[in-house]
Amino acid sequence: MVDPVSSEASSRVIRVVRLLFAALILISIPANAAPPELNVDDGSKFKATKVESGHEFEGKLEDGKRVKVRIVGLDCPEGKLGKDAKAAVQKLLKGKKVTLESTFPMFPLAQDNFGRLVAYVRLDDGRDLSAALLESGHCSAQTWSTPHPRQNLYAGIR
Repeated sequence: MVDPVSSEASSRVIRVVRLLFAALILISIPANAAPPELNVDDGSKFKATKVESGHEFEGKLEDGKRVKVRIVGLDCPEGKLGKDAKAAVQKLLKGKKVTLESTFPMFPLAQDNFGRLVAYVRLDDGRDLSAALLESGHCSAQTWSTPHPRQNLYAGIR
């Protein structure tokens, strides 16, 4: 005959062991694991498929790899205030291939902590996307973050 008390106790022990095992698995996964390195060359061609904001969009490289891009040197409003900046980027990128430029020419594009490529963007007509957004007043020059080679140029655009 099976003792109901010992059967109930062993069920609790099994549940506790399962919870501890699940907790150990979760603890072993690094919370700040680096995103996979993309290794994208300076001068790579890119076609935007979705604009997230005035300074971030996603799309495909010529090799078909899907990536997100954060434009260097811009501070654009988010949310409701950012609708105009987002619309301006959509208009400038719609159906066009652009060139992603590294902050250090001849070196692969850098990535931020979110796995986005950090790049300057050259439009198909030769204009710098950041400069175009600064000239139109949709965004302002980012002066509080990491210095970059075009920082003085962007700060002078009003």
